[in-house]
Amino acid sequence: MRSLEFPPGSRLPAERQLGEAYGVSRITVRQALDSLTRDGHLRRERGRHGGAFVCERPEPEPRPSGSFESLFSSRKVKEIELRAFERRRGSAEICEALHLPPDSSVYYLETRIVAEAGPIAHVRAFMPISIGSRIRRRALRSRLLQEILLRTPGIKFAERRDEVEACLADSVAAQLLELGVGRPLLKLTRTLLAPGDEPIYVSTLLIASERFTVVLHERCR
Repeated sequence: MRSLEFPPGSRLPAERQLGEAYGVSRITVRQALDSLTRDGHLRRERGRHGGAFVCERPEPEPRPSGSFESLFSSRKVKEIELRAFERRRGSAEICEALHLPPDSSVYYLETRIVAEAGPIAHVRAFMPISIGSRIRRRALRSRLLQEILLRTPGIKFAERRDEVEACLADSVAAQLLELGVGRPLLKLTRTLLAPGDEPIYVSTLLIASERFTVVLHERCR
């Protein structure tokens, strides 16, 4: 098929002729044709002029690409789904990461980033109350967190720390990102710091790597 021996739109020979041409039984030919039809490579038509026809090659789905920073820009985002924005008690791990006393209240944000190809990332972020209280809920429906904070007076970024690791989608992640269980993901853990090493937020992104191509650039001196 890929050799274009039978180009898109062409009609395949009869099962008997295919079997003779490739030296296989008619049953084997029929099984192969059934499989190709299920996969969308062939279409079957009945009648005098019917038969098995090679389908046109489908156009690939749009797949956004860019650096991790493009996930924090609304330019390539079709929709931002706000799933939660609320105050809650922080876990010991979150409080430590935010330099807060144990059992402190924090702001919790959960969003899903959707592009043309489907959901590309699920985001969970935690902020001190002093930061989260300055964010308007309606702004989170049209802009991503980092973009909002960049425009918030009085908040200055000094450092960003990222940790990236590969993982597989469990049942929860698979449902959120509309993927199969066990599909490959990238996990990005980000800490954004203000001057004085004070955390502005900590977040975890699960990125559907098969829908988003990460391109990293580094200048050579």
